[in-house]
Amino acid sequence: MPSSAHIVLDHLLAALDIGVTHFTVCDIRDGWGLRFDACKTASLHYCLAGVGTLAVPGALPIQLQPHTFVLLPPGVAYRLEGASPKRVRLEHRARLCGVSSHESVPTLTVGEGQQGIATACGELRMGLAGGSDLFTSLGEPLVVRFGAEGLRDQFVMLLAESARPGVGSRVLTEALLKQCLVLALR
Repeated sequence: MPSSAHIVLDHLLAALDIGVTHFTVCDIRDGWGLRFDACKTASLHYCLAGVGTLAVPGALPIQLQPHTFVLLPPGVAYRLEGASPKRVRLEHRARLCGVSSHESVPTLTVGEGQQGIATACGELRMGLAGGSDLFTSLGEPLVVRFGAEGLRDQFVMLLAESARPGVGSRVLTEALLKQCLVLALR
């Protein structure tokens, strides 16, 4: 029998309203890094391939490997880097905006050479229907490391939907994001 905390969490997740402002793949090549300004929304990062770090000011870097899920609170600047023995060259972006193509997912590629790390990244608005953003009070990043397959299927579908939106895209994207969040909270 579920505890009262589980019942409350189930009701909260059922009422959750999720919106996506940007969703892209960050393809950061070996020896490169990408620095983002803080944005008003929470940001989600899921490592698809490679290893590296996600660093936020004033905290230890978060080690990324395939199937690492990170949810950053709103208002946090951050840096993504591949794990490289070389000195990292940083590129700066204000927001997550990939190059959109009708044939593939939106992708933001930084640097040249061998792949360092590839992450699915999104800027999200998450709150209760008609209410304020739930994650404004999240004091630190939520980090979850999944097993062998992780959330890969959900993120492949999210990225494909972002590349070619159609009828029902918003509803499908929100459902997939809710599924990812529920799995991360478990």
